[in-house]
Amino acid sequence: RIRNGYLLLPSYSQFENHAHKFSSGVLRASSQAISGIQLSIPVHLIENFDETSIDDYDAVHNLELLAEEWSNLVAKCLEEEMKMLLAKESSLSEIEFWRRRYSVLFGLEEQINHPLVLRVVGLLKSVGTPMFHNVTERFTELSRLCIEAGDNSKFLSTLERQLLMLTDESLSTITDSIPSLFDSMKIV
Repeated sequence: RIRNGYLLLPSYSQFENHAHKFSSGVLRASSQAISGIQLSIPVHLIENFDETSIDDYDAVHNLELLAEEWSNLVAKCLEEEMKMLLAKESSLSEIEFWRRRYSVLFGLEEQINHPLVLRVVGLLKSVGTPMFHNVTERFTELSRLCIEAGDNSKFLSTLERQLLMLTDESLSTITDSIPSLFDSMKIV
């Protein structure tokens, strides 16, 4: 930046803010990778199921049990996410809260959009089992909450730079950042 004809180098706190942003991104990615929420997808059960298996009670029952397991897992994850409360540690905690929630829900949503999972849901629909409605209801709720978390994270990210300045900078920097903070709030 140039102010009054002088080149202003980034301050230590700006560097620290960028390092914090980078480390929180790495933390979100690692928490998504090791969140422990895994859908079991028995490939042999799904790939061996064909149109002639629709009349086989045991094969359909196995698919229903699998879908019920997935539905319960998604319900448990959603319940845990709804219990999470926002930590009021700093002005950035809201941003971190929504980013973490999005990371967890997106990881699970990627799994429910796996072709084999979608195949099971399609087979349950073609059989006409009540489990189809249950599992699609849970998957729809997961998708809705994932979109909400992603939107909140995206919109709050527009405020992040200004909020970082408010937390660690001098009074003059805070005064200078207030107009851009209000502009960002108008966007949100």
